[in-house]
Amino acid sequence: MNDEQSADAVTDALRYVADNVGFDQVASSVFEQGMLVEGYAGAIIEPVEKRGEVEIEVKFVPFDRCYFDPHSRERDFSDCSYKGMVVWMDLGEAKRKYPEKSDQITEVQANYGADETFEDKPRWVDGKRKRIKVCQHYFLCEGQWYVAHFSGDLFLLDPRPCPLLDEHGEPECPMELVHAYITRDNERYGLVSSLLGLQDEINHRRSKALHSLSVKQVLYEQGSLTNPRNTVDQLKKADGAVEVPPGSLENGRVQIRENTDVGMGQLQLLQEAKSEMESRGASNILSGLSSEGAQMSGRALRTIQNSAQLEIGPLLDAHRHWKRRCYRQIWNRIKQFWNNERWVRVTDDEDNLKFVGLNQPVTVGQRLQEKAQEGSEQAQVALQEMTAAQDPRLGEVHEVRNQVAELDVDIKIDEAPDVVTVQQEQFEVITELAKMYGPQHVPFEVVLQLSSLRNKDKVLEKIKGDPKQAQMAAQMQQIQQQLQQVAAELGLEELKAKIENTQADTAKKLLEAEQTEIENVVAARYPDTRPNFNI
Repeated sequence: MNDEQSADAVTDALRYVADNVGFDQVASSVFEQGMLVEGYAGAIIEPVEKRGEVEIEVKFVPFDRCYFDPHSRERDFSDCSYKGMVVWMDLGEAKRKYPEKSDQITEVQANYGADETFEDKPRWVDGKRKRIKVCQHYFLCEGQWYVAHFSGDLFLLDPRPCPLLDEHGEPECPMELVHAYITRDNERYGLVSSLLGLQDEINHRRSKALHSLSVKQVLYEQGSLTNPRNTVDQLKKADGAVEVPPGSLENGRVQIRENTDVGMGQLQLLQEAKSEMESRGASNILSGLSSEGAQMSGRALRTIQNSAQLEIGPLLDAHRHWKRRCYRQIWNRIKQFWNNERWVRVTDDEDNLKFVGLNQPVTVGQRLQEKAQEGSEQAQVALQEMTAAQDPRLGEVHEVRNQVAELDVDIKIDEAPDVVTVQQEQFEVITELAKMYGPQHVPFEVVLQLSSLRNKDKVLEKIKGDPKQAQMAAQMQQIQQQLQQVAAELGLEELKAKIENTQADTAKKLLEAEQTEIENVVAARYPDTRPNFNI
């Protein structure tokens, strides 16, 4: 579990740096120059201090700003004995970056700037903008990478072991270069260079076909044309007029031949050259898809794309390997320079942003609290006792989580599928199911949530209403139900009381009636004999 959490933390840290420096744009520029056009390019991975914290930067190095060992042949430049990057730097910036060499920089400007008149391009000093050329040079010496900065014959940074370390703690070169193809003479070239011959043929065939279809040949007997050259010039015009002596056109004495067969042959060769040109890229199959192919599934389109990319497969592999080496360099910089506690933001889920801690210290109190939340009664008792006693051990560091200096990981890059195509395909399946089963089984809210409609959350809120109001309405409904239940109970009690009162009155009346009847019987049997006196 700890290893999985550490791997997730490393992944989040690499993604944070990649998003922060725009690594996708850098990789696209390297692919354009290094793989397609010029034949080689790269990037340099260095730490930069910003706002009191060390950030990792990945800077694109164009083909005309880098140099390397000309005897190197490996595609990843692993057999280079030296690499370097050229930076044109303003004099003020150079003096601020190398303050101990300020006077020597002024001398370099004075010495090399005097010969600028006789040079086609400035070698070390640009007098118009007051700039100097600085070479950041990395070279191998006794199996160890060294670094030095120089301009002309002046060392701005004296040779020293490179301060940037690899995963083994050894100095390493921060430059990562890549090339597409190489000749026997160690000349690098890109995919476009291999298409120049085909492009020349296409241009030539198109020109020859246009010429063949626009000119005509004339066969005539001697004396049948008064001015043959004027006749040829007139035939080149769309509204040309040719005059011949009477009787010259009889029996085919003057024949005009169209070069249609030659032009069609040139057009056929032109089509073959264009087909060869298209086969060198990855769009040759996709360009031929019919209207039926436009409705193919995302998996089928992905399969066709993979088949179409066989021609440039080695270039894609080289570029993928270059990105992996760059990520390794980024992780090496993180291990070396991110020594303090640091929190990086993970933005995979826009609705649930979270932060991942690196070099995160965990105190004894925090660890006991975590154990208590997990259900450990012993940890809960210990935490209560230590908190009541104000035990100072609660503030001691128990462990450091995601300590980058001690983590060693294997970096793998997975090629993600076309998420938009797959999502669209799944959405179409859901809509078809909604048509079949109806809204009672596939609600409209579910279909809307799976769609790629912009601001769909606001639409869902309008459909469902405000969550707070919905919660208050639910509470009011619950209270109303309780009141109705209480009212119902009170109604039953009142009815019960009325029944009991009615029963009591009935019993009383029955008792009174029974007593009256007894009294009448007694009175009838035993009449009152006492005299009545009226006063």
